[in-house]
Amino acid sequence: MARAVCAVLTAGVLLVAAGSAASAAAGPEREEIVGDVLRLVSVQDRAAMRSMEPGESVPWDVQVSANEPEGSIDLSLVAVQAEGGFTVSVAACEAEASGCGRAVLDRVPVTGGSSLEIATQAAAEAIWYRVSVQLSEEATAPASTTLRLLAEGAGDEISTDGEVGLPTTGASLLWPAVLALGAVLLGAAIAVVARRRLR
Repeated sequence: MARAVCAVLTAGVLLVAAGSAASAAAGPEREEIVGDVLRLVSVQDRAAMRSMEPGESVPWDVQVSANEPEGSIDLSLVAVQAEGGFTVSVAACEAEASGCGRAVLDRVPVTGGSSLEIATQAAAEAIWYRVSVQLSEEATAPASTTLRLLAEGAGDEISTDGEVGLPTTGASLLWPAVLALGAVLLGAAIAVVARRRLR
């Protein structure tokens, strides 16, 4: 009896631990995109972006620079596809994820195929931009969009993508499911103990 209870409880603890580890493993990913002249550094939490909740806002940080100081770089944001109620804001930052007080776009609705001009910067500058995507409070699944930040200048063109969405299943539902299963296992263990005592 003690072994059975112990096995049930151990299984519950392992499931909860696995859920915690999966949650902790998620985090921002850093990617560098280099062209002949232009360079982008993209920092985004892909798991968070793909499992948004209604009303939630998720940041995506991108640095834009060039290896030649002459000329300028034009930046735009393209919605490759859009399904659901998303808005996007973009701010120029003093450093990575810091001092992002200069808004260049403010809560602009995202529509499929739309192209939004962000800014034109000097090629000699290396500037961080924070792209904040928000999902409408009224959004229902499925809701998703793929945004592409495009940099053009000095005869070069490069881009980086960010995919956001409200899933019907998947990572966002893992933790509640783990907790529910843990509660069931704990209840089963208590029931076993109660039956043994009645005998």
